[in-house]
Amino acid sequence: MAQTRHWRNNETLFRHAVSVSTNNTIAQYNLGLTLQQQGRWSEAAQHYYQAIQSNPRWEPAYNNLGFIFNQPVSLTSPPISSSKASK
Repeated sequence: MAQTRHWRNNETLFRHAVSVSTNNTIAQYNLGLTLQQQGRWSEAAQHYYQAIQSNPRWEPAYNNLGFIFNQPVSLTSPPISSSKASK
């Protein structure tokens, strides 16, 4: 029963997963996706970048970043440099 508080919704579940595991590409990506679906572009982008840092070959994160940066009300610059994301 103690774990159920982490499973209230997608955001709490993935925030918990990110907080208890390192380099969790899937959790970072899914948290980004959840935030993107809520229109929280900047926060979503940060988690996509984290997913890319832990797995530079994770193509869905790149795709969703492209979607975010093509929105009319998008970010003006990435939270980290693209050279860091490609390492």
